Amino acid sequence: MKPRNTPFAFIMVLLVLTFVAAPLLNKNRISRPAATKTRIDSLKKYEDEHRAIPEQIVSQLLKDRDILFAGETGKYHETARFITSLVPLLSRSGVKAVGVFFLNHSDQESIDSLMKGETFDEALAERLLFNNLIMNGYEEYRDFLKAVWQENRRNDTGNLSLMLIGLNPGQDWTALQTANDSKDPRILKKIYAAGVPETYMARVIKEEMVDHGLKCFVYTTAPSSLSLVEAKSYREKMTESGFPGDTRRTAWLVKRLPGVSSATLFIHAPWPVEGSRYGIDYPLGGVLDSLMEKYSPGERSFGFLTAGTPFGELAAAPGSFGAGESRPLSDFCDGYVLLGPISEYTPFTAIPGFINGKNFDEAVRDFPGPKESMASTPEEMNEFIADTAVNIKQILEKFKR
Repeated sequence: MKPRNTPFAFIMVLLVLTFVAAPLLNKNRISRPAATKTRIDSLKKYEDEHRAIPEQIVSQLLKDRDILFAGETGKYHETARFITSLVPLLSRSGVKAVGVFFLNHSDQESIDSLMKGETFDEALAERLLFNNLIMNGYEEYRDFLKAVWQENRRNDTGNLSLMLIGLNPGQDWTALQTANDSKDPRILKKIYAAGVPETYMARVIKEEMVDHGLKCFVYTTAPSSLSLVEAKSYREKMTESGFPGDTRRTAWLVKRLPGVSSATLFIHAPWPVEGSRYGIDYPLGGVLDSLMEKYSPGERSFGFLTAGTPFGELAAAPGSFGAGESRPLSDFCDGYVLLGPISEYTPFTAIPGFINGKNFDEAVRDFPGPKESMASTPEEMNEFIADTAVNIKQILEKFKR
């Protein structure tokens, strides 16, 4: 059995990987409830009167906030491409530091070297992705690193205009040998010996950004970007796993630092919803996708602030992002951008040859899953990474109407 058949449920819970959900591979569609005409007409009227492109929403959030969190709910090309497109805007908006969840903080010296290079070192960029997680072999993550490098190259002073900071503590996956190990708190403590990611990332943001008075942008996962909604399921899971002092998300911890003003940006994509048929669903019951159908294809990219707006009053389904009860959208984020219908989304693209003869032994050792059945060649490991994107494509197919 090749690694593509290895269960990854425990990795999902701890947010090391995002959605590889085998139950989604059946033929059933994810239904979208019909939104009332009154609701859609009201939202459209407000949007038409306050029309803003996504970049304008980002600019507004950065204007009076110290930190802007933007997270992904899955490996969707469109959301990563949008975040990458923001890099020049971040620099113009006074952002001085960019934190990313898919790089290790222990690699900071190499990250600085990548940013200061005369040319973009793709091999080094891929090595940094590999060091964080051997499953990170995607062009979208490498493209983001290149965009930050390009922005720094525009600065002729010799100083970095955008400091790129790795946030992740890194995990010791060599401690995980069997599927049962994922339920053993003793093994989990070894895996997270360098720190629990959520707590650790909050500390790095404080020490490397907040304490230096830097305006910053944080590229993370959407659950990590929640600052008002507490994920009950995450708290319970971390407590059961032996981490009772690490039950809060990164943005929750950062928002409560003295004198810090933060904001969260959501990018339209499928949401994790506990209790839903497949574990993910349309955000807000599909209201926003219904709204987009009122516009021509070229007008379906726009954004809005949530505080004091009819959009912010939209109710999320119970179980959204692990929250036990229904909450208004304004509790989840300060700004929201739509890039187009979910039915048109596409998955990440695997980097060819990401696993090769030089790093294959490390990849086997650091595979974030049971070692009971393992790939025997680099090609099989690359196939597994590519299959993850194939699975996501099949998930997205379920949103087509």
